[in-house]
Order: sequence, then C-alpha cells, then structure tokens
Amino acid sequence: MNSHLLQILLNKWHSKTLGHFYILTASAGSNRPTDDLVNFINALLKAILSKENQLTQLSFEHVRELNYPDILFVEPTSTHYVMDDFKLFFKTLCFNNYQLSWRFIIVDQAHLIPEMILNKLLKSLEETRKNTTILFLNPTSKALLKTVESRALNLKLASTSDSQINFNLLDKTNLFNYLLEKYKNQADMKVLINIFIKYLSGEIAEVKFIESCKTKSIEAMNFGKLAIDILSSLDTNFKHKENALNEIKWFMTSVDYNLNNEDRILGMLCAVSDSYNNAKVSIDTP
Repeated sequence: MNSHLLQILLNKWHSKTLGHFYILTASAGSNRPTDDLVNFINALLKAILSKENQLTQLSFEHVRELNYPDILFVEPTSTHYVMDDFKLFFKTLCFNNYQLSWRFIIVDQAHLIPEMILNKLLKSLEETRKNTTILFLNPTSKALLKTVESRALNLKLASTSDSQINFNLLDKTNLFNYLLEKYKNQADMKVLINIFIKYLSGEIAEVKFIESCKTKSIEAMNFGKLAIDILSSLDTNFKHKENALNEIKWFMTSVDYNLNNEDRILGMLCAVSDSYNNAKVSIDTP
C-alpha cells in the first residue's frame, strides 16, 4: 500500500505539482510508527535524489547523513519543541533552493510541537516558498491543531507490520450490491462505486483510482458520502475507523486552502483503505 503512495508523491514531484504542506501519519495499528514514517521519507528522498543524479556512491542508511542543503530535518532537542528548534526552519525558507529542483523540510515528531509554536508556524505553512514541501511526521493518532490540519494534505501510512486481510468475493459482491442499490437513482454515484470497488478489491491502485476520478469529473463531495457508507459497513478497529472519519470530516467541513480535490481525496483514500485492510466487511449494516 505504501509503495502506491510513494509513487503518487514521486509522480507529483516529477510534474512539479507536489503540495506545499503534508502531515504524514503512521498507522494506528503500527508497532513501530516512528520507524514507518522515517523509512517512508527516506525511501521518497532516495528516489528523488537518484532521479536528480545527486545520489552519492558512498554507503549510507539515511538521506540525512548526506547533509544536502535543500533537505532539512527538524527535530526536538528535548521532550517538546522550543522556538530555537525552528531557527533553521525559518532561515531556510528565506532562501531559494541551492542544489535540488525541489526542497524538502521534514519535521519529525510533530505531535511534540506546542500550540504556541504551531500558531507561529501557520503563515509559513500556508505561504511556503516556491518548489518547497514541508512534511510533518506524526507517529500518533492524535490530531494536531485544527488550524494546522486544515492547511495540510493529510496522508496515512499503512503499517509494514499490519496484516493484510483477504476478503472473499461474496463479501465484495454484497458490499458492491448494497451500495448500488442505495444509489440506484444517481448515475454519478454508480460510476464512483465501480471505481471504489475495483480499488478495494485490489484491481487498481491509488494512482489509477485518482486518475479515474479526475477523468470522469467525479464530485469530491460524493466521494465523502460514499467513504462514510463504506466505513459504516466495516467491522474494524475503532481507531482505524475514527481516523478515517476524521479525514472525511476535515475534507467535507474545512476551508479549502488552495488544495485541489485530487490531493484532498488522497488523504481520505489512504485512511479508508487502512480501515478496509484491517477489517471484515459487515454485510448486515443497514
């Protein structure tokens, strides 16, 4: 699942359409949430450096060991962040990129940023310099400040330790028929249901799902409605379902800070698929 998300971000980097601010959250069921986040970011940056022919031949475990001026890692120096921890963050945003075509600022353990500091970061998060992406890594299921969350593209990792549950065809067919019956008089929803079921059954990946939604001009709000219906049909861990519902709620109620529907759908898609992959389909749900 994470390889698909990685490819989406790489495609956006290549087309210069990466969002300026992402919150990357670990799976609620992960045994190693911090490691999952760090490994994902490391894989993303390695791939980008390789494509830009900037990858050194020297042996290393993490990209941060290379000390690229256009890749900044921010981390707390104590149990919580203090303003001094963000000195380089603000300084970096004052200058243009030095070597790479795109600059990355990775803020580790974002849940340790106090509200006062988050408020001071708001303008930088909303008005980031050109060709710059800020990534907040959140290893917990606890949401950050609402004003921060609403400015971000929220992405959810699937844990590498999560067991993938295979669903039999009967379950998929029943869920498919239930949704088609509910929306039998709405042609646009039928199209979305077909795409969604193909995704959940593993026939298409995230990239194809989003491309199909975009090609068929599907209303993003319909995605929110259908995502809620699917979640209500899942017998899943409460935390997984809560995380997905929160993603949908933010999409449907928050102010759109110049975030396109495609990116906003991705956050919900990752959360819903995380619930689906850690659940049984409950056909009895009305």
